Amino acid sequence: MKKERSLFSKNLDFLMTNAGMQNRKLAEATRVQVQSVSNWRIGRNDPEPETLNIIAKMFGISSSDLKKKDLSQSGFATVELGDSLRKIDVKVDVLLEAISMVLGEQQKKVPRLIEEDLKALVNKRLNDDDKEGIVV
Repeated sequence: MKKERSLFSKNLDFLMTNAGMQNRKLAEATRVQVQSVSNWRIGRNDPEPETLNIIAKMFGISSSDLKKKDLSQSGFATVELGDSLRKIDVKVDVLLEAISMVLGEQQKKVPRLIEEDLKALVNKRLNDDDKEGIVV
């Protein structure tokens, strides 16, 4: 006998479908494997309570509603939700790109700083050796 999908599973599938959200995006946001999201959507298992809270916040609902209320029958504003999530998704992508750029710039600076430090150290050492009468 096949297990009945949980209300959470149905709600998550409903919300993600209406928002046009792929499993990968939710997996990234909740820091889980894509397979975990797939399992939640088909009702194989449910997320940990902390993860459930993150999902609820992403969709702007309470974790209680996500688990216990049939959102497909409650007049939930799916169009508005989808637009909001798309805007959030764009903002997240922009932030990730900005972070990558900043990190990339920092990575470029590190070798330069190391090189400058090494040159300063070598020059100091050479100056110290000159003072001692040692020629390198």
